[in-house]
Amino acid sequence: MFYLIDGYNLAMDSGLSRTLSGPGNPERARSRLLMWLAGRLDDAERARTTVVFDAKRHSVDKADSIEFGMRVLFAVDYPDADSMIEALIAKHSAPKFLTVVSSDQRLLTAALRRRALAVRSADWFEQIDNRPRLESPTPDSDEKLPIGEREKLISEFDTAEIQRLIDDENRIGP
Repeated sequence: MFYLIDGYNLAMDSGLSRTLSGPGNPERARSRLLMWLAGRLDDAERARTTVVFDAKRHSVDKADSIEFGMRVLFAVDYPDADSMIEALIAKHSAPKFLTVVSSDQRLLTAALRRRALAVRSADWFEQIDNRPRLESPTPDSDEKLPIGEREKLISEFDTAEIQRLIDDENRIGP
């Protein structure tokens, strides 16, 4: 399963952050959310997780990157994170393997339209938070390096692993 997460939405709905207003609050919200995810998702899940954050409303001085093995994208070229997430949902080649985490009805509808799993942020947080806490990985210096080419990063969202998952499901059957 691939996870596509509306970052600030999950941070706020989960209570990991109370506000995005004020100096440093968006960065703290991002950091808390990514640390929480790193402590709850295993290595394989983190490798299939993309977290998208707004960039226009909250000053962002970071480039798209890999943190704790998760793709972290900033909606710099989009009006907001929702628009970028919609584009990623539309582009995904195997949406039945995609879980979209957001409380934004627009994104939940877009996910359901593509037959992806749509989960409200608070519900997903509760489900994942009930898992035993894993030892949080420490970010390697390689993981913090910017990815660079935005199109390459977005295109990697549809990896060869999707095809492997499809092949595995076809072998197993419904």
